Amino acid sequence: MHPEAANTYKIIRAHSAVVNVDMPQSDEEGGFVIRFKMEVSLPSRCRQQGVTETGVKLIETVKLYLPPSYPFRAPIIYLRKDFNNKLPHIQPLISIDIQQGITPCIYDGNLNELLLRNADGLTEIINYLSEWLGKAAINDLIDIKQGWEPIRRDLNSGWLVYDLSEMRDFVVDDNGYAIFRGRFVEKQYDKKNMQFIFGIINQSRTLKLSAGLMNELKKNKEKDGTEIFYDSLVFFLWPDKNIVANQYSPDTVKNFQQFVEDAKVYGCNITLQNAINELFFACDQAGWRNVLFPIFIILCARRPVHLIGGNDSNLELIAYKIDCILEKSTSLTTGVGLSLTINQSSSVTSLGHRHMINKKLLRQMSGYNLNLENGPIVMIGCGSLGSKIAMHLARSGCGPFYLIDSGIFAPHNAARHALTFPEIPILKTALLSEEIKSLRQTVMCLPSDVIDILDEPENIKKYFPADTSLIIETTGSVAVREKLVSLNPKKLSGRLFHAALYESGRIGVIAIEGNLRNPNIDDLLIKLWDARVSDEQLFSIFTNNKNNTSRQNIGMGCGSYTTVMPDTHVSVYAAGMAEKARDIIENGPSENGELWIGILDESNMGVQWKRSSLKRTVVLKTHCSNEWEIRILADAYSQIKEEAEKWKNIETGGVLIGRIFINRRCITVARVIEAPVDSTRSENSFILGTKDLRKNVSEIFERSGGTLSYVGTWHSHPNGSKEPSLTDKKSYEKLKKLRLGAPAAFLIWTTNDFGVILDEGKLC
Repeated sequence: MHPEAANTYKIIRAHSAVVNVDMPQSDEEGGFVIRFKMEVSLPSRCRQQGVTETGVKLIETVKLYLPPSYPFRAPIIYLRKDFNNKLPHIQPLISIDIQQGITPCIYDGNLNELLLRNADGLTEIINYLSEWLGKAAINDLIDIKQGWEPIRRDLNSGWLVYDLSEMRDFVVDDNGYAIFRGRFVEKQYDKKNMQFIFGIINQSRTLKLSAGLMNELKKNKEKDGTEIFYDSLVFFLWPDKNIVANQYSPDTVKNFQQFVEDAKVYGCNITLQNAINELFFACDQAGWRNVLFPIFIILCARRPVHLIGGNDSNLELIAYKIDCILEKSTSLTTGVGLSLTINQSSSVTSLGHRHMINKKLLRQMSGYNLNLENGPIVMIGCGSLGSKIAMHLARSGCGPFYLIDSGIFAPHNAARHALTFPEIPILKTALLSEEIKSLRQTVMCLPSDVIDILDEPENIKKYFPADTSLIIETTGSVAVREKLVSLNPKKLSGRLFHAALYESGRIGVIAIEGNLRNPNIDDLLIKLWDARVSDEQLFSIFTNNKNNTSRQNIGMGCGSYTTVMPDTHVSVYAAGMAEKARDIIENGPSENGELWIGILDESNMGVQWKRSSLKRTVVLKTHCSNEWEIRILADAYSQIKEEAEKWKNIETGGVLIGRIFINRRCITVARVIEAPVDSTRSENSFILGTKDLRKNVSEIFERSGGTLSYVGTWHSHPNGSKEPSLTDKKSYEKLKKLRLGAPAAFLIWTTNDFGVILDEGKLC
């Protein structure tokens, strides 16, 4: 006997609704069976008779089968074989269950979880059974507030895939029908004499039947082992708006005659006849006689209330496969002048439904906003990182996508790409677009160099539409980044989102522009290099990691200059990057710029992200031989302002640290070094000292990886004049000679504003 049998017996016997329990009996497979009788709560008018109108008795016999794995697997509940099986919430009646008894569906969930969730899970199961029997007694198993229970199919032999919302949209007040084409596969299981049917319906257009189409379908059949592939017709029938099927009954259709009777119940009999007549006419024109031809019919039933889980729709769609035996008709009841009929014994198979992949389904399964309609996501770069981010977003239903990349997928790309190497070389954009299209999202491919695209104003309008949600750049190319940054904010729609990996995947970076592209991506990345100076953990990773970019042999005489890292490193970052992108698409971007620095943990299994928010960068324009832009990051601006306010009416100053972008005629200030201790301050002048200045600048240069260095000086004019004094001019000429041709900015602070002296260096 199973070791749990005695305890199970005691638990059942102790239940208040149980009136008699038999001793456990061993099952030959290692489990055991317990039979007991339960008293059902009947209405007072039925207690004397001992049975209700639904056939539920005052005392019901219950059989529990407890499998060998009990108590880790829940028992199966069987009621008597003649229990009313037309009630809702009964498990499908497969052959083995019919022999054992009727199995009620007592719990909306997994019984294993119910059994193990509570300390006394078996008592909880019996409580649910008692409640179920009580509701069955008064025909109250369908809770109208909860919705209508979909029809029970005792033997689903597969399912049809289609967009439920789109199909329901065909339904109008008057009865009618629509015809579609579908692609189907049948798999035969010889040992069990069963077949499984899977079909996808093409809802893009409805059909009008013709002899040519019928003959085309007849030929379109392939066999591969135990699988048969073919195209066929799908008929969707709906009733008049006034016909409501308000009586619950299970689906027991087995042949065409029974199918016609059910169609009458749903009010689809007239449309069924009309649809079949169209089929007969086309087949007759094609010369079909005594042909076995499978068709698929979906009946629409109007229910009195919305379906459970039906998105507030009361339209229930019930699908079948009909193996039509088309015979010569001996009467004219099939339609005027038609000579075909369907044999009434033609086999009918019940089929379930699966949602077609679409944005709403993907968002539902991801737990995101179902009704979100966003503009395009422009993906610049479809390599390892870009492809993974794109696929995460596509699986979240965030399309449409514009893919920009001129690269061809090569075999070595498969080591870290979201996709695998195709049979023939193919553009990365084409390969990625096919995968995204399989998720039923719109894709536009641009197999071109993005710099070439951005050189043409018309291309920018076309490929970066006004409603662009996000521009995600993952190329790792400085040239691409600089080109994007150089564009006027008014010319490029969509917030720019830069994602990159550094140091063999030990560090990941997300940089998201602020409103009106301020701060821009370069501002944010300069903040990254500035953080490297101050953050010991970041500095250590950048300094100590030895596995950097290198040339890898990818073919005889061919190499790729790339960073060696495993696919897992790319994936663990791509997930976080995609989630941040998805959050922006769904909830909107921040007003400020955002810099996210992710550091791979020691186990290589997770990433710790740190966020910095950057307020607007102060932008100064100045003209020399060329037009220049001076950008002062918000933190550096605050340093200058605080230092000036600290000295009030005394002139003060300091050294500007940042980066020079010669190609864009731009100097960006990341931080300020406080004036050396030997500096001289007075009401009318400031003379910058030099003690430890070279050492401090060199240290920043080294810790930033050679990215940040001296870019100029600043000093204050408390009297409010932006013009340089004679002393300023002398200092400027002196410093200019020390710059050896490198540009530098000399800023004059005047109460929340700046004057600018610019040395263009070699560009003068």
